[in-house]
Amino acid sequence: MGIAYRCSTDHRCTFVVWDGDVTPDEWRAHNDRLFADPAFPPGPRTLVDMRTAGGAPSITDDVLTEIGKRFNDRPDALGGMMLAIVPNGSWDKARRVIEREVSVPGLRGMTFNGLPTACVWLGLPTQPAQDVLDQLRTQLRAPG
Repeated sequence: MGIAYRCSTDHRCTFVVWDGDVTPDEWRAHNDRLFADPAFPPGPRTLVDMRTAGGAPSITDDVLTEIGKRFNDRPDALGGMMLAIVPNGSWDKARRVIEREVSVPGLRGMTFNGLPTACVWLGLPTQPAQDVLDQLRTQLRAPG
């Protein structure tokens, strides 16, 4: 399926959805698009919803290290950011990125086992956040 995102100035948040078995190339393309987007970041929050991404089997240890390096190379965009990740089968991988790979000064990241708790931590209303995430997931699953 892939990765989709939306920069929301209303919520001062970047919403990201991983759906299906995301590949390293899909992640790299997403990362390049996101950091090239003049709307990013729209505020100090990022919510990554990986609940439908499964275990991300092709995201290997080398790719996790690359994710951390690419994030660490962008302290201008990520410093002061709150990053909430809601994983599914990729819990250990998400946690490793936050706890061991990313070292951007001022970036605070956490993994959550549910969207409501992640939204509370980010200071976002849950239902509007869920609506944005559902729209992104529908966009990813649309034919063509």
